[in-house]
Amino acid sequence: MFQHQPIEQKKVKVETFDKTLQVIHSKKEVSKMERFVAIWLKRDFRLHDNHALFKTIEYCKQTNSKWVMFVHLTKEQLTRHTFENEYYLYTIAQFKKRMETNQMTVHLLSGSEEDVITSLKKSYPTLSHIYTNTNEVGDEALREERLKTAAITQGISFYSLLDSHLHYANEVKKKDGTFYKVYTPYYKMWRTLKKPSIYKCNHAEIKFYAHVAPPMDVKTETLFYTFLNEIKKITFPVGEEKAVQLFQQFLKEDLPTYSKKRNEPYWDATSHMSPFLKVGAISVRSMYHVVKQVLDETGSKEAEAFIKELAWREFFQMIYYYYPHSAEEEVQEKYRQLKWKRDEEQFERWKEGKTGFPFVDAGMRQLKEEGWMHNRLRMVVASFLTKDYLLDWRLGEKYFKEMLIDYEPSQNIGNWQWAASVGMDAVPYFRIFNPITQGEKFDKSGEYIRKYVKELQDVDVTYLHTPFKMSKSEQKKSSCTIGIDYPYPTVNHKVQREKALAFYRFELC
Repeated sequence: MFQHQPIEQKKVKVETFDKTLQVIHSKKEVSKMERFVAIWLKRDFRLHDNHALFKTIEYCKQTNSKWVMFVHLTKEQLTRHTFENEYYLYTIAQFKKRMETNQMTVHLLSGSEEDVITSLKKSYPTLSHIYTNTNEVGDEALREERLKTAAITQGISFYSLLDSHLHYANEVKKKDGTFYKVYTPYYKMWRTLKKPSIYKCNHAEIKFYAHVAPPMDVKTETLFYTFLNEIKKITFPVGEEKAVQLFQQFLKEDLPTYSKKRNEPYWDATSHMSPFLKVGAISVRSMYHVVKQVLDETGSKEAEAFIKELAWREFFQMIYYYYPHSAEEEVQEKYRQLKWKRDEEQFERWKEGKTGFPFVDAGMRQLKEEGWMHNRLRMVVASFLTKDYLLDWRLGEKYFKEMLIDYEPSQNIGNWQWAASVGMDAVPYFRIFNPITQGEKFDKSGEYIRKYVKELQDVDVTYLHTPFKMSKSEQKKSSCTIGIDYPYPTVNHKVQREKALAFYRFELC
Protein backbone atom coordinates (compact mmCIF):
# COMPACT_ATOMS: atom_id res chain seq x y z
CA MET A 1 0.00 0.00 0.00
CA PHE A 2 1.03 3.65 -0.30
CA GLN A 3 3.52 4.46 2.43
CA HIS A 4 3.79 8.23 2.08
CA GLN A 5 0.76 9.49 0.25
CA PRO A 6 -0.05 13.16 0.97
CA ILE A 7 -1.54 13.41 4.44
CA GLU A 8 -4.94 15.02 4.81
CA GLN A 9 -4.25 18.09 6.89
CA LYS A 10 -6.91 18.99 9.40
CA LYS A 11 -7.90 22.49 8.48
CA VAL A 12 -6.46 24.91 10.97
CA LYS A 13 -9.23 27.16 12.09
CA VAL A 14 -8.62 30.60 10.68
CA GLU A 15 -9.77 32.90 13.43
CA THR A 16 -11.96 35.90 12.78
CA PHE A 17 -10.20 39.09 11.80
CA ASP A 18 -10.90 40.98 15.00
CA LYS A 19 -9.61 38.16 17.18
CA THR A 20 -6.58 37.55 14.99
CA LEU A 21 -5.45 41.13 15.23
CA GLN A 22 -5.46 41.12 19.01
CA VAL A 23 -2.00 40.87 20.56
CA ILE A 24 -1.00 39.93 24.05
CA HIS A 25 0.77 43.16 24.81
CA SER A 26 -0.69 46.60 24.38
CA LYS A 27 1.04 48.86 21.89
CA LYS A 28 4.07 50.64 23.24
CA GLU A 29 5.52 53.83 21.90
CA VAL A 30 8.79 53.12 20.14
CA SER A 31 11.57 54.92 21.96
CA LYS A 32 13.63 57.26 19.84
CA MET A 33 16.72 55.63 21.34
CA GLU A 34 15.58 52.05 20.75
CA ARG A 35 17.31 50.41 17.79
CA PHE A 36 15.64 48.03 15.36
CA VAL A 37 16.62 45.56 12.67
CA ALA A 38 14.17 43.83 10.32
CA ILE A 39 13.94 40.34 8.87
CA TRP A 40 12.19 39.96 5.51
CA LEU A 41 10.77 36.44 5.20
CA LYS A 42 10.15 35.09 1.70
CA ARG A 43 10.65 31.34 1.59
CA ASP A 44 12.16 30.62 4.99
CA PHE A 45 9.31 29.99 7.42
CA ARG A 46 11.25 28.21 10.13
CA LEU A 47 13.29 29.03 13.22
CA HIS A 48 15.96 26.32 12.90
CA ASP A 49 18.93 26.87 10.58
CA ASN A 50 17.62 30.15 9.16
CA HIS A 51 20.55 32.18 7.87
CA ALA A 52 18.88 35.62 7.94
CA LEU A 53 17.42 35.00 11.39
CA PHE A 54 20.81 33.84 12.67
CA LYS A 55 22.54 37.00 11.40
CA THR A 56 19.74 39.16 12.79
CA ILE A 57 20.12 37.75 16.29
CA GLU A 58 23.89 38.14 16.08
CA TYR A 59 23.42 41.82 15.27
CA CYS A 60 20.86 42.27 18.05
CA LYS A 61 23.26 40.77 20.57
CA GLN A 62 26.09 43.05 19.44
CA THR A 63 24.01 46.26 19.46
CA ASN A 64 21.22 45.48 21.94
CA SER A 65 18.67 46.03 19.16
CA LYS A 66 15.21 44.54 18.75
CA TRP A 67 14.07 42.68 15.65
CA VAL A 68 10.84 42.99 13.67
CA MET A 69 9.76 40.43 11.09
CA PHE A 70 7.71 41.05 7.95
CA VAL A 71 6.34 39.32 4.86
CA HIS A 72 5.71 41.33 1.69
CA LEU A 73 2.62 40.05 -0.14
CA THR A 74 1.70 41.10 -3.66
CA LYS A 75 -1.84 41.79 -4.86
CA GLU A 76 -1.67 38.58 -6.91
CA GLN A 77 -0.70 36.51 -3.86
CA LEU A 78 -3.68 37.88 -1.94
CA THR A 79 -6.12 36.85 -4.68
CA ARG A 80 -4.73 33.86 -6.63
CA HIS A 81 -6.32 30.54 -5.64
CA THR A 82 -3.83 28.01 -6.94
CA PHE A 83 -2.49 24.99 -5.03
CA GLU A 84 0.96 26.60 -4.81
CA ASN A 85 -0.24 30.01 -3.61
CA GLU A 86 -2.76 28.58 -1.14
CA TYR A 87 -0.10 26.33 0.35
CA TYR A 88 2.32 29.26 0.58
CA LEU A 89 -0.15 31.55 2.37
CA TYR A 90 -1.34 28.73 4.61
CA THR A 91 2.29 28.16 5.62
CA ILE A 92 2.61 31.85 6.47
CA ALA A 93 -0.55 31.65 8.60
CA GLN A 94 0.74 28.60 10.47
CA PHE A 95 4.12 30.22 11.10
CA LYS A 96 2.55 33.53 12.10
CA LYS A 97 0.23 31.83 14.58
CA ARG A 98 3.15 29.86 16.03
CA MET A 99 5.16 33.04 16.50
CA GLU A 100 2.28 34.95 18.09
CA THR A 101 1.57 32.07 20.45
CA ASN A 102 5.14 32.57 21.64
CA GLN A 103 4.69 36.34 21.87
CA MET A 104 6.56 37.22 18.68
CA THR A 105 5.14 39.24 15.81
CA VAL A 106 5.09 38.67 12.06
CA HIS A 107 3.90 41.73 10.11
CA LEU A 108 2.11 41.31 6.78
CA LEU A 109 2.71 44.19 4.36
CA SER A 110 1.65 44.86 0.78
CA GLY A 111 1.97 47.60 -1.82
CA SER A 112 5.09 48.58 -3.70
CA GLU A 113 8.54 47.99 -2.31
CA GLU A 114 8.79 51.74 -1.63
CA ASP A 115 5.52 51.52 0.34
CA VAL A 116 6.93 48.70 2.46
CA ILE A 117 10.07 50.62 3.35
CA THR A 118 8.10 53.78 4.06
CA SER A 119 5.77 51.86 6.38
CA LEU A 120 8.68 50.23 8.22
CA LYS A 121 10.52 53.53 8.59
CA LYS A 122 7.39 55.27 9.88
CA SER A 123 6.77 52.60 12.53
CA TYR A 124 10.45 52.13 13.40
CA PRO A 125 12.36 55.38 12.72
CA THR A 126 15.64 53.93 14.03
CA LEU A 127 15.49 50.87 11.76
CA SER A 128 19.03 50.45 10.46
CA HIS A 129 19.32 47.01 8.85
CA ILE A 130 17.21 44.55 6.84
CA TYR A 131 18.31 40.93 6.60
CA THR A 132 16.78 38.52 4.12
CA ASN A 133 17.51 35.18 2.49
CA THR A 134 18.13 35.77 -1.17
CA ASN A 135 16.15 34.83 -4.25
CA GLU A 136 18.57 34.85 -7.18
CA VAL A 137 16.28 34.11 -10.11
CA GLY A 138 13.01 35.11 -11.73
CA ASP A 139 10.51 37.73 -10.61
CA GLU A 140 11.47 37.26 -6.96
CA ALA A 141 15.03 38.35 -7.69
CA LEU A 142 13.71 41.51 -9.33
CA ARG A 143 11.44 42.21 -6.36
CA GLU A 144 14.36 41.75 -3.98
CA GLU A 145 16.42 44.24 -5.96
CA ARG A 146 13.60 46.81 -5.87
CA LEU A 147 13.18 46.52 -2.11
CA LYS A 148 16.93 46.69 -1.62
CA THR A 149 17.08 49.92 -3.64
CA ALA A 150 14.18 51.40 -1.67
CA ALA A 151 15.86 50.46 1.62
CA ILE A 152 19.24 51.92 0.72
CA THR A 153 17.56 55.11 -0.48
CA GLN A 154 16.08 55.47 3.02
CA GLY A 155 19.47 54.90 4.63
CA ILE A 156 18.81 51.29 5.65
CA SER A 157 21.57 48.71 5.16
CA PHE A 158 20.38 45.65 3.23
CA TYR A 159 21.92 42.17 3.59
CA SER A 160 20.93 39.32 1.28
CA LEU A 161 22.09 35.86 2.37
CA LEU A 162 22.39 32.38 0.87
CA ASP A 163 19.80 30.07 2.40
CA SER A 164 17.49 28.19 0.02
CA HIS A 165 20.41 26.56 -1.82
CA LEU A 166 23.81 25.19 -0.87
CA HIS A 167 25.68 27.38 -3.35
CA TYR A 168 25.06 30.64 -5.13
CA ALA A 169 23.92 30.16 -8.71
CA ASN A 170 27.23 31.43 -10.14
CA GLU A 171 29.46 29.68 -7.61
CA VAL A 172 30.03 26.27 -9.22
CA LYS A 173 32.31 26.88 -12.20
CA LYS A 174 34.82 25.17 -14.42
CA LYS A 175 38.50 25.86 -14.02
CA ASP A 176 38.31 28.40 -16.87
CA GLY A 177 35.63 30.34 -15.01
CA THR A 178 32.70 29.38 -17.23
CA PHE A 179 29.59 27.61 -15.98
CA TYR A 180 28.73 23.98 -16.54
CA LYS A 181 26.21 22.99 -19.19
CA VAL A 182 26.17 19.26 -18.41
CA TYR A 183 24.97 17.89 -15.09
CA THR A 184 27.48 15.05 -14.48
CA PRO A 185 30.66 17.19 -14.54
CA TYR A 186 28.73 19.87 -12.64
CA TYR A 187 27.91 17.36 -9.93
CA LYS A 188 31.51 16.16 -9.72
CA MET A 189 32.66 19.72 -9.07
CA TRP A 190 29.66 20.55 -6.84
CA ARG A 191 30.32 17.68 -4.46
CA THR A 192 33.95 18.78 -3.93
CA LEU A 193 32.97 22.28 -2.77
CA LYS A 194 32.59 22.95 0.92
CA LYS A 195 28.98 23.27 1.97
CA PRO A 196 27.83 25.94 4.47
CA SER A 197 27.43 24.84 8.06
CA ILE A 198 24.12 24.76 9.92
CA TYR A 199 23.17 28.08 11.53
CA LYS A 200 22.02 27.16 15.01
CA CYS A 201 19.46 29.66 16.29
CA ASN A 202 18.86 29.85 20.04
CA HIS A 203 15.09 30.06 20.59
CA ALA A 204 15.44 31.84 23.92
CA GLU A 205 17.56 34.55 22.29
CA ILE A 206 15.15 34.85 19.37
CA LYS A 207 12.31 35.54 21.77
CA PHE A 208 14.36 37.83 24.02
CA TYR A 209 15.18 40.25 21.19
CA ALA A 210 11.72 40.18 19.62
CA HIS A 211 9.66 43.37 19.52
CA VAL A 212 5.98 42.55 20.04
CA ALA A 213 3.54 44.94 18.40
CA PRO A 214 0.07 45.16 16.79
CA PRO A 215 -0.20 44.82 12.99
CA MET A 216 1.38 47.60 10.97
CA ASP A 217 -0.92 47.07 7.97
CA VAL A 218 -4.47 46.24 9.04
CA LYS A 219 -5.80 46.27 5.46
CA THR A 220 -3.32 43.62 4.33
CA GLU A 221 -4.01 41.47 7.38
CA THR A 222 -7.74 41.67 6.57
CA LEU A 223 -7.19 40.59 2.95
CA PHE A 224 -4.88 37.80 4.08
CA TYR A 225 -7.35 36.22 6.49
CA THR A 226 -10.23 36.71 4.05
CA PHE A 227 -8.20 34.75 1.49
CA LEU A 228 -7.49 31.98 3.99
CA ASN A 229 -11.17 31.64 4.83
CA GLU A 230 -11.85 30.91 1.15
CA ILE A 231 -9.45 27.93 1.05
CA LYS A 232 -11.41 24.67 0.98
CA LYS A 233 -8.66 22.29 2.09
CA ILE A 234 -4.92 21.81 2.28
CA THR A 235 -3.94 18.28 1.28
CA PHE A 236 -0.28 18.40 2.29
CA PRO A 237 1.24 18.83 5.77
CA VAL A 238 2.26 22.36 6.74
CA GLY A 239 5.04 23.82 8.85
CA GLU A 240 8.51 23.25 10.26
CA GLU A 241 7.55 20.67 12.86
CA LYS A 242 5.79 18.47 10.31
CA ALA A 243 8.63 18.88 7.81
CA VAL A 244 11.22 17.66 10.31
CA GLN A 245 9.01 14.78 11.40
CA LEU A 246 8.42 13.56 7.83
CA PHE A 247 12.08 13.93 6.89
CA GLN A 248 13.10 11.81 9.88
CA GLN A 249 10.50 9.27 8.83
CA PHE A 250 11.92 9.26 5.29
CA LEU A 251 15.46 8.73 6.59
CA LYS A 252 14.34 5.74 8.61
CA GLU A 253 11.87 4.09 6.26
CA ASP A 254 12.67 5.07 2.66
CA LEU A 255 16.26 6.27 2.33
CA PRO A 256 17.64 2.69 2.72
CA THR A 257 15.80 1.71 -0.49
CA TYR A 258 15.59 5.13 -2.13
CA SER A 259 17.10 4.35 -5.54
CA LYS A 260 15.14 1.10 -5.81
CA LYS A 261 11.68 2.39 -4.96
CA ARG A 262 11.64 6.10 -5.77
CA ASN A 263 10.52 5.48 -9.37
CA GLU A 264 7.48 3.43 -8.38
CA PRO A 265 4.52 5.64 -7.47
CA TYR A 266 2.88 2.66 -5.77
CA TRP A 267 5.50 2.83 -3.01
CA ASP A 268 5.56 6.63 -3.06
CA ALA A 269 9.03 6.44 -1.53
CA THR A 270 10.34 9.89 -2.47
CA SER A 271 11.16 12.30 0.35
CA HIS A 272 8.15 14.63 -0.19
CA MET A 273 10.37 17.50 0.93
CA SER A 274 9.94 19.72 -2.13
CA PRO A 275 6.86 21.62 -0.80
CA PHE A 276 8.67 22.24 2.49
CA LEU A 277 11.81 23.37 0.66
CA LYS A 278 9.74 25.65 -1.55
CA VAL A 279 8.40 27.58 1.48
CA GLY A 280 11.49 27.08 3.63
CA ALA A 281 9.82 25.02 6.35
CA ILE A 282 12.96 22.88 6.31
CA SER A 283 16.57 23.79 5.57
CA VAL A 284 18.38 22.26 2.61
CA ARG A 285 21.62 22.58 4.63
CA SER A 286 20.28 20.44 7.44
CA MET A 287 18.97 17.85 4.98
CA TYR A 288 22.26 17.72 3.13
CA HIS A 289 24.45 17.35 6.23
CA VAL A 290 22.28 14.58 7.72
CA VAL A 291 22.31 12.53 4.51
CA LYS A 292 25.99 13.30 3.86
CA GLN A 293 26.79 11.87 7.29
CA VAL A 294 24.99 8.66 6.32
CA LEU A 295 27.00 8.57 3.10
CA ASP A 296 30.31 9.15 4.89
CA GLU A 297 29.62 6.55 7.56
CA THR A 298 28.16 3.81 5.38
CA GLY A 299 29.07 4.56 1.77
CA SER A 300 25.37 4.16 1.01
CA LYS A 301 24.52 4.44 -2.68
CA GLU A 302 21.01 5.34 -1.61
CA ALA A 303 22.30 8.36 0.30
CA GLU A 304 24.34 9.49 -2.69
CA ALA A 305 21.32 9.09 -4.97
CA PHE A 306 19.41 11.50 -2.73
CA ILE A 307 22.27 14.00 -2.64
CA LYS A 308 22.38 13.90 -6.44
CA GLU A 309 18.77 15.04 -6.45
CA LEU A 310 19.72 18.02 -4.30
CA ALA A 311 22.47 18.77 -6.83
CA TRP A 312 19.96 18.66 -9.70
CA ARG A 313 17.99 21.31 -7.84
CA GLU A 314 21.13 23.46 -7.71
CA PHE A 315 21.95 22.77 -11.37
CA PHE A 316 18.54 23.99 -12.56
CA GLN A 317 18.88 27.08 -10.34
CA MET A 318 22.16 27.85 -12.10
CA ILE A 319 20.67 27.36 -15.58
CA TYR A 320 17.76 29.71 -14.84
CA TYR A 321 20.22 32.26 -13.47
CA TYR A 322 22.22 32.28 -16.72
CA TYR A 323 19.13 31.91 -18.93
CA PRO A 324 16.55 34.23 -17.31
CA HIS A 325 14.26 34.05 -20.36
CA SER A 326 14.00 30.27 -20.32
CA ALA A 327 10.39 30.34 -19.11
CA GLU A 328 9.47 31.44 -22.62
CA GLU A 329 12.47 30.49 -24.70
CA GLU A 330 14.31 27.23 -25.28
CA VAL A 331 17.81 27.18 -23.83
CA GLN A 332 19.12 25.31 -26.87
CA GLU A 333 19.04 27.88 -29.64
CA LYS A 334 18.73 25.29 -32.41
CA TYR A 335 15.27 24.29 -31.14
CA ARG A 336 13.82 27.79 -30.89
CA GLN A 337 12.37 27.47 -34.38
CA LEU A 338 10.28 24.38 -33.64
CA LYS A 339 6.61 24.89 -34.58
CA TRP A 340 4.84 23.39 -31.59
CA LYS A 341 1.12 22.57 -31.77
CA ARG A 342 -1.44 24.27 -29.52
CA ASP A 343 -4.42 21.94 -29.91
CA GLU A 344 -6.93 22.97 -27.20
CA GLU A 345 -8.87 19.69 -27.29
CA GLN A 346 -5.77 17.57 -26.79
CA PHE A 347 -4.49 19.91 -24.10
CA GLU A 348 -7.78 19.57 -22.19
CA ARG A 349 -7.68 15.77 -22.48
CA TRP A 350 -4.18 15.83 -21.03
CA LYS A 351 -5.14 18.16 -18.17
CA GLU A 352 -8.24 16.13 -17.30
CA GLY A 353 -6.47 12.76 -17.44
CA LYS A 354 -8.51 11.48 -20.39
CA THR A 355 -5.81 10.59 -22.90
CA GLY A 356 -6.67 6.87 -22.98
CA PHE A 357 -3.29 5.94 -21.48
CA PRO A 358 -3.94 4.90 -17.85
CA PHE A 359 -0.52 5.71 -16.39
CA VAL A 360 -0.56 9.21 -17.89
CA ASP A 361 -4.15 9.78 -16.81
CA ALA A 362 -3.46 8.63 -13.25
CA GLY A 363 -0.66 11.16 -12.94
CA MET A 364 -2.74 14.03 -14.28
CA ARG A 365 -5.65 13.19 -12.01
CA GLN A 366 -3.39 13.02 -8.97
CA LEU A 367 -2.13 16.48 -9.87
CA LYS A 368 -5.64 17.87 -10.21
CA GLU A 369 -6.83 16.32 -6.94
CA GLU A 370 -3.81 16.97 -4.74
CA GLY A 371 -1.59 19.61 -6.32
CA TRP A 372 1.12 16.99 -6.29
CA MET A 373 2.47 14.37 -8.67
CA HIS A 374 5.05 11.65 -8.23
CA ASN A 375 8.34 12.53 -9.96
CA ARG A 376 8.29 9.56 -12.34
CA LEU A 377 4.86 10.64 -13.51
CA ARG A 378 6.04 14.22 -14.01
CA MET A 379 8.54 12.93 -16.57
CA VAL A 380 6.03 10.60 -18.24
CA VAL A 381 3.22 13.14 -18.63
CA ALA A 382 5.66 15.81 -19.86
CA SER A 383 7.05 13.43 -22.46
CA PHE A 384 3.51 12.53 -23.51
CA LEU A 385 2.43 16.16 -23.96
CA THR A 386 5.49 17.16 -25.95
CA LYS A 387 6.29 13.99 -27.91
CA ASP A 388 2.99 12.12 -28.29
CA TYR A 389 0.76 15.17 -28.64
CA LEU A 390 3.58 17.45 -29.90
CA LEU A 391 2.10 20.28 -27.86
CA ASP A 392 4.16 23.26 -26.75
CA TRP A 393 6.11 22.51 -23.58
CA ARG A 394 5.28 26.03 -22.36
CA LEU A 395 1.63 25.00 -22.03
CA GLY A 396 2.63 22.21 -19.67
CA GLU A 397 5.03 24.40 -17.71
CA LYS A 398 2.36 27.03 -17.12
CA TYR A 399 -0.23 24.42 -16.13
CA PHE A 400 2.18 22.90 -13.60
CA LYS A 401 2.79 26.41 -12.29
CA GLU A 402 -0.93 26.70 -11.57
CA MET A 403 -1.27 23.24 -10.05
CA LEU A 404 1.85 22.17 -8.13
CA ILE A 405 2.10 23.05 -4.46
CA ASP A 406 5.89 22.71 -4.74
CA TYR A 407 6.20 24.92 -7.83
CA GLU A 408 9.61 26.53 -8.17
CA PRO A 409 10.40 28.34 -11.44
CA SER A 410 13.92 27.03 -11.93
CA GLN A 411 12.90 23.45 -11.18
CA ASN A 412 9.74 23.44 -13.23
CA ILE A 413 11.20 25.23 -16.24
CA GLY A 414 14.33 23.10 -16.13
CA ASN A 415 12.37 19.86 -15.91
CA TRP A 416 10.00 20.79 -18.74
CA GLN A 417 12.85 21.82 -21.02
CA TRP A 418 14.61 18.59 -20.06
CA ALA A 419 11.56 16.48 -20.95
CA ALA A 420 10.98 18.39 -24.19
CA SER A 421 14.67 17.92 -25.11
CA VAL A 422 15.21 21.66 -25.61
CA GLY A 423 17.00 22.55 -22.35
CA MET A 424 20.48 22.26 -20.95
CA ASP A 425 21.70 18.65 -20.70
CA ALA A 426 18.20 17.54 -21.65
CA VAL A 427 17.08 14.03 -22.47
CA PRO A 428 17.93 13.33 -26.16
CA TYR A 429 14.98 14.05 -28.46
CA PHE A 430 14.92 10.45 -29.65
CA ARG A 431 14.37 9.17 -26.11
CA ILE A 432 10.60 9.07 -26.02
CA PHE A 433 8.80 7.46 -23.11
CA ASN A 434 6.28 4.82 -24.11
CA PRO A 435 3.23 5.66 -21.94
CA ILE A 436 2.17 2.01 -21.79
CA THR A 437 5.49 0.33 -21.00
CA GLN A 438 6.28 3.04 -18.43
CA GLY A 439 3.16 2.00 -16.55
CA GLU A 440 3.93 -1.69 -16.90
CA LYS A 441 7.44 -1.13 -15.56
CA PHE A 442 6.74 1.24 -12.68
CA ASP A 443 3.19 0.29 -11.71
CA LYS A 444 3.17 -3.44 -12.38
CA SER A 445 0.25 -4.28 -10.12
CA GLY A 446 -1.64 -1.18 -11.23
CA GLU A 447 -2.36 0.04 -7.71
CA TYR A 448 -1.41 3.60 -8.59
CA ILE A 449 -3.69 3.56 -11.64
CA ARG A 450 -6.58 2.07 -9.66
CA LYS A 451 -6.21 4.76 -7.01
CA TYR A 452 -6.69 7.65 -9.40
CA VAL A 453 -8.50 6.26 -12.43
CA LYS A 454 -11.63 5.01 -10.69
CA GLU A 455 -13.31 3.64 -13.82
CA LEU A 456 -10.47 1.10 -14.16
CA GLN A 457 -10.68 -0.18 -10.57
CA ASP A 458 -12.18 -3.53 -11.52
CA VAL A 459 -10.16 -4.13 -14.68
CA ASP A 460 -7.96 -7.22 -14.53
CA VAL A 461 -4.27 -6.38 -14.23
CA THR A 462 -3.72 -8.14 -17.58
CA TYR A 463 -5.52 -5.25 -19.30
CA LEU A 464 -5.01 -2.44 -16.81
CA HIS A 465 -2.31 -0.74 -18.88
CA THR A 466 -4.07 -1.49 -22.19
CA PRO A 467 -7.80 -1.48 -21.39
CA PHE A 468 -8.65 -0.95 -25.07
CA LYS A 469 -7.60 -4.57 -25.68
CA MET A 470 -10.41 -5.96 -23.54
CA SER A 471 -13.10 -7.97 -25.28
CA LYS A 472 -16.77 -6.99 -24.90
CA SER A 473 -17.27 -9.65 -22.24
CA GLU A 474 -14.18 -8.50 -20.33
CA GLN A 475 -15.39 -4.92 -20.46
CA LYS A 476 -18.76 -5.98 -19.11
CA LYS A 477 -17.12 -8.02 -16.36
CA SER A 478 -15.00 -5.04 -15.27
CA SER A 479 -17.91 -2.56 -15.53
CA CYS A 480 -15.83 -0.43 -17.89
CA THR A 481 -16.92 0.12 -21.47
CA ILE A 482 -14.08 1.53 -23.54
CA GLY A 483 -15.16 4.60 -25.44
CA ILE A 484 -17.87 5.36 -22.87
CA ASP A 485 -16.54 4.87 -19.33
CA TYR A 486 -12.89 5.26 -20.32
CA PRO A 487 -11.54 6.59 -23.64
CA TYR A 488 -9.75 4.72 -26.37
CA PRO A 489 -6.12 5.85 -26.78
CA THR A 490 -6.31 9.33 -28.29
CA VAL A 491 -3.15 8.78 -30.36
CA ASN A 492 -1.15 5.87 -31.73
CA HIS A 493 2.11 6.03 -29.81
CA LYS A 494 4.11 4.24 -32.48
CA VAL A 495 2.94 6.66 -35.15
CA GLN A 496 3.44 9.69 -32.93
CA ARG A 497 6.96 8.59 -32.07
CA GLU A 498 7.93 8.74 -35.74
CA LYS A 499 6.27 12.14 -36.07
CA ALA A 500 8.19 13.39 -33.05
CA LEU A 501 11.51 12.24 -34.48
CA ALA A 502 10.73 14.02 -37.74
CA PHE A 503 9.58 17.10 -35.82
CA TYR A 504 12.89 17.44 -33.96
CA ARG A 505 14.73 16.98 -37.24
CA PHE A 506 12.67 19.95 -38.54
CA GLU A 507 11.01 17.75 -41.14
CA LEU A 508 7.53 18.72 -39.90
CA CYS A 509 8.18 22.41 -39.16
